[in-house]
Amino acid sequence: MTASRSLRQVFAAVTLAALPFTLSACGSNLTVRTITLDQTFTATFPASTGGADVVVYSRVNQFAAIPGKLPGFLNLRLSGTVTASGTTAPLKSTVFVRSDLTPLLQDTSRCLVTNDAVICRGLGDAERAQEVGRLDLPSGGSGRFSLAGPALERAAQTGEGYFGLRLDEGGALPTSLTFTDLRAEVTL
Repeated sequence: MTASRSLRQVFAAVTLAALPFTLSACGSNLTVRTITLDQTFTATFPASTGGADVVVYSRVNQFAAIPGKLPGFLNLRLSGTVTASGTTAPLKSTVFVRSDLTPLLQDTSRCLVTNDAVICRGLGDAERAQEVGRLDLPSGGSGRFSLAGPALERAAQTGEGYFGLRLDEGGALPTSLTFTDLRAEVTL
């Protein structure tokens, strides 16, 4: 099933498509569906040099258009093209997704809160559970990406998802990342 749809329509379709599988007693009827999304995500970040122990989360909920609490899929992989703005150097970074920023907003010893972002130092291994992928962008700042993991699935199911970045190599974090040509691959 490949069509151009809004994010809300995609996850509604995924839920409806999963109904026969949910109702069947046999769990061996797994199907992989790829859906083209008519959606663009743009996560903005403050100008920052970042660093290996700094994670910067955008305060914009990128999953707000998804209806909440959608059961029915086992795995979600989001892929497409990502373009970085505000940096010309090659960029290697780790991507995180949180479905709730409240713990970071309250952690004033490690996190600085701005209007657009939450900038945290020293989150360490605790943040590993939020990791959904890595970006490896050449000079010019555009390339393919693939994101997956429990944190991404949780964001899609709850309708709450905030992208975060940690700079692994490069001069500075981009001021924004724009995710386009999105494809959602789900196992039903």
